[in-house]
Amino acid sequence: MKAETLNEYQDRIKAVVEYVLAQREGALRHRDLAKVAGFSEFHFGRIFSGLVGEPLMDVVRRVRLERAADRLRHSDCPVTQIAFEAGFETLEAFCRTFRTAFGASPTGYRRTGGHCQLLQSPSGIHWHPDDRVRTFWPGTRRQRMLQAKIAQVAPKRVAALRHVGENPGIDRSWAELKPQISEQGLDKRETRYFTRFYDDPECVGAENTRSDLMITVDKDFRPFGEVRTDEIPGGEYAVFVHQGEDDLIVDIWARAFSEWLPTSGREFSGVCFEEYVNGFYLRPALPDEKLIVTAVYIGLKPQ
Repeated sequence: MKAETLNEYQDRIKAVVEYVLAQREGALRHRDLAKVAGFSEFHFGRIFSGLVGEPLMDVVRRVRLERAADRLRHSDCPVTQIAFEAGFETLEAFCRTFRTAFGASPTGYRRTGGHCQLLQSPSGIHWHPDDRVRTFWPGTRRQRMLQAKIAQVAPKRVAALRHVGENPGIDRSWAELKPQISEQGLDKRETRYFTRFYDDPECVGAENTRSDLMITVDKDFRPFGEVRTDEIPGGEYAVFVHQGEDDLIVDIWARAFSEWLPTSGREFSGVCFEEYVNGFYLRPALPDEKLIVTAVYIGLKPQ
């Protein structure tokens, strides 16, 4: 397998943005944009956010607003048509969003000639009349490179509880699972705790993302309630260790896919999960957040 380079990943992202810029109206689907980039839907969302510094649909919304501002300044096109071209289903929604972004209503902006037409962008990507990406500052150039340990992981038999919904809700699911774990006598010293992720929120919507809360069990374990038996696949993984506030773990996930993977010469296997090394989800609040240790595992295809 030819090693992908960071520059190649950046070129793919630029191709997607230029595709977005060229689409004058209508909905843009995540799966179609992933196909333009040549990435899987799951893979694409994380790479895009990591390199660009903002989610894909935020970029789509922003550049279309910038184009709408240009149309208001330099054309007589009706505001309603500009709103629909920008991807809004109603004029009211467009006017509300435009006012928030530019500090004036569309008609007020047009009447005064506008004060600016570019919105803040962490990557320097903006709408341009020729539909080309003129500037792009990948987030990876502004950060210290992420370090990974390559580890061979054996398959693990686990008890698994499905969680559907936004990631913050996983805490509540763990809290509900805790007494069941204790009641079943599963909270042993050697027990390990994981959450496996299956979907990209940008692809399916945060409310539809699937994940499994998993704890290691022995061969005598019997499923109960909504808890079933499953297995964490064995194989080679890139492992990233995060110590500190749990809220910052999202940065590790984004950088693992957008920074480390493109320069590693490896391919994502489709399996990823995180391990709570000190089991903090099942403990009282720790007095020192530095004691919280989480390991992120990114599965790698065989070389």
